[in-house]
Amino acid sequence: MTLEEASAVMESVGVTAPKELDGTAVAVALPIIAKHLRRTRTGLSMAGIDGAPDWLGYESDLWKLSGRLRPVLSARKDWRSGSDVLKAFALICNDQSYSKGRQYMILMLGEFGGTSEATEISALLDDPEVQGHVFKALTKLRDTRHQGTVERLVPKLSGWVKAAAKKYVALRPAK
Repeated sequence: MTLEEASAVMESVGVTAPKELDGTAVAVALPIIAKHLRRTRTGLSMAGIDGAPDWLGYESDLWKLSGRLRPVLSARKDWRSGSDVLKAFALICNDQSYSKGRQYMILMLGEFGGTSEATEISALLDDPEVQGHVFKALTKLRDTRHQGTVERLVPKLSGWVKAAAKKYVALRPAK
């Protein structure tokens, strides 16, 4: 798929009815658009507040792009756990070059994913740019397989990330 074709697919999200969108096309288009954004939108998007890191343009644009897909994922049960679309999200999330732009995708993997998505994002438990989002996603998925690892991380954490980690550690295993 060319960049132009990928752009057309992603532009149809939010315009075309969710049931009429082609999940395979969206899954193929996502990494193409993400790579294009990372390559072309490198300027400052917003300055961090109170010591928070700055956001680059591609990070903000990836956040917005995943936000546009959220209502579609909510409407399309066939785009959930194990789908090509969530596999594309996981592919982007596991590429650290997308930095903070992965955060919302991780949250969506937690909301709409299953065991395979939990396995994918658990590889990011030590990634400081998305760590708190990983804790939240694993909590939402009720995946308790990594509680020991997270419990060992808690003393090194602070703020909302530490609170998210503690909430995850306190989660009771699903029955």
